[in-house]
Amino acid sequence: MGSKEVNNVAIVYHYFAHYREPILRSLCSQTKPEPQYTLISGQNTNLPALKLIDVKKASEPIEKKGLRWRLVRNHWIIGPLLWQSGLIKFAVSREFDAIIYLGNPFFLSTWVSCLLSVLTGKRVLMWTHGYRLKEKTGLRGFIKTLFYKLSHGLLLYGDIAREVAMSRGFSSERLYVIYNSLDSELQRDLREKIDKEDLRCVKSKLFGNKEWPIVICTSRLTRIRRLDLLLHATKMLKSRGVDINVLLVGDGPEKDALSLQAKEHGIDDRVVFYGACYNEEDLARMISASHVSVAPGKVGLTCIHSLTYGTPVITHDNPDDQMPEWEAIVPGKTGALFRYNDIEDLADKVKEWTVDAPSRKAVREACYSVVDSFYNIKFQKMIINEAVKGTPAHNLPRFNGPIVEMFKKSL
Repeated sequence: MGSKEVNNVAIVYHYFAHYREPILRSLCSQTKPEPQYTLISGQNTNLPALKLIDVKKASEPIEKKGLRWRLVRNHWIIGPLLWQSGLIKFAVSREFDAIIYLGNPFFLSTWVSCLLSVLTGKRVLMWTHGYRLKEKTGLRGFIKTLFYKLSHGLLLYGDIAREVAMSRGFSSERLYVIYNSLDSELQRDLREKIDKEDLRCVKSKLFGNKEWPIVICTSRLTRIRRLDLLLHATKMLKSRGVDINVLLVGDGPEKDALSLQAKEHGIDDRVVFYGACYNEEDLARMISASHVSVAPGKVGLTCIHSLTYGTPVITHDNPDDQMPEWEAIVPGKTGALFRYNDIEDLADKVKEWTVDAPSRKAVREACYSVVDSFYNIKFQKMIINEAVKGTPAHNLPRFNGPIVEMFKKSL
């Protein structure tokens, strides 16, 4: 199967999270002969805390950062089960040559719409996390396989999902790994403007002991982030005579409990609760000033955010409790993996990347290389464009980092 001309493509989601805007805006604003993309979604979410793209973007012109966007109605039935009124008409319409669906098997209308799209001659793709390692067998994996096989191909966030899909019988030519991105162009511009004085100001402003290395975590303060493990590790390092500053950027329901824990551990003088921050310039300086970013629970786009500014990432090694972005870590070069829920090993890894850290310049360059090559809008857009045209996925570039190689033997 080779590439073919595709003029109009729909991207169907339940709703569009705010962090998706840069890649979606880039897709909507590209010019012919590249495919023209239209977004289709509802407005209401089943996750109230999640920030969505402002629906006003649908009525603003593309040249003024608007989005080509049509609305349907979301009907949340029970838990994650969803029916989208108005979706079927796009499936049978001749307006689109291809449709990309969010690959969630709990969305009942997607099963019907996807089947109708295929029957009316459209190319159908699913944008999805795909499989976890544990889903290589079992009922959940079986249902996903039935669902995914309604499409012509999958747009995946990572290579582990690709490997599992192939173990379930999918051809490599149908498995497009697009990775993930934030506002990569803006972030690259910001990091080039940061100088040593900016970094000194961050350290002096936030910490009394400004010479101590900074360990940062940028995420909501929720239980699944397991920041209690980081505070335990900080206490352990203090008892060994290893001094670090901890910067928690974010807010959430666990803030009070974590603050109390820091006091009980006698480390409250070296832990700063910065609060929520949505200013990218401030985030750029804080992440760049840090020696390492630590995500004791699962790590998602926090990993890409940190690597973008040249800061390595430490997270745990359990693939079935991780997000796909952890695959961007190159152990020993752009971060490390600690044994799942092992505080002592976490403390050891933090020490390795702070007081015993390798050359900061070399680490920054290694981090930049991974993001600038694969985890960015330009790469995502290129793979998506090729996928809708039907270019075989195995002819396209992939990162396929060392974490993927570590877990191939589990398949």
